[in-house]
Amino acid sequence: MKISVILITYKKFNELNLTLSALENQTKQGFEVVVAEDDDSQETKEIIKNFKKRGRLDLKHVFQKDNGYQRSKIVNKGIIASKGDYLLFLDSDCVPRSDWVESYAKSARKGWFFSGGSVVHIPERIHSKLQSSDVKDDKIFNYQWLKDKGLSCKRTKLRLSNLGIFRHAMDFLTTRLGVFTGGNSACWKKDALSVNGFDEDFVTYGSEDREFGARLVNFGLKGIVKKFSFIVVHLDHPRPYSDDENIKNRKIMKKVMFSRRSWAENGIRKLK
Repeated sequence: MKISVILITYKKFNELNLTLSALENQTKQGFEVVVAEDDDSQETKEIIKNFKKRGRLDLKHVFQKDNGYQRSKIVNKGIIASKGDYLLFLDSDCVPRSDWVESYAKSARKGWFFSGGSVVHIPERIHSKLQSSDVKDDKIFNYQWLKDKGLSCKRTKLRLSNLGIFRHAMDFLTTRLGVFTGGNSACWKKDALSVNGFDEDFVTYGSEDREFGARLVNFGLKGIVKKFSFIVVHLDHPRPYSDDENIKNRKIMKKVMFSRRSWAENGIRKLK
């Protein structure tokens, strides 16, 4: 099984650097990383160039001009460019723990997609000062380290801990049917293509990943959230959406849910 990580980014240069460093540090290697940039920035090109020189990641870069919010479009381009059978979706502001790829690889099952969500939200006042070394030794997943930084993460202490084989028991006890969260999810590439990828009618922030997941369910798949396996921390930021935009996106979601539609008319197929 070949794995591709679709790493979605937009003007988050320090975050991208940290997340790529975390991907270099994965316990399972041999996967592809497709950086899907909703922009065409020199800064991102330089970051990717530097990581390519290090030779630890199989990196590919897809990009487009910054013409407003076009996340669905760039994710679709990333899906097309990927060589993997199994796709892991990760936002550049979501830093994965060192066992993240391995956990998804071990959980992969035909007919299912998986999500992990985020465990801790690290505010910008802290994450703007983070170094690659804080990521490479999983320091940012250490409860005491986070506590010393002034973060309240008592409720997530157990999830932050690497429980080894016991995490499977915790996953079993807490597993629930879930939605697709684009910042930390996985599905088979053939399933993504079967629903024609992400709906590019979403041109404002929010819900395009959940809508994609709803169509996967309509196609016959099941989604599961595993709270103790697919661990990331979120480098927090303001949410750039308005109530009006949310209302519009929710209307698209409702249409999908009530119609039981699985195919995105404005999706991947036209890009070929």
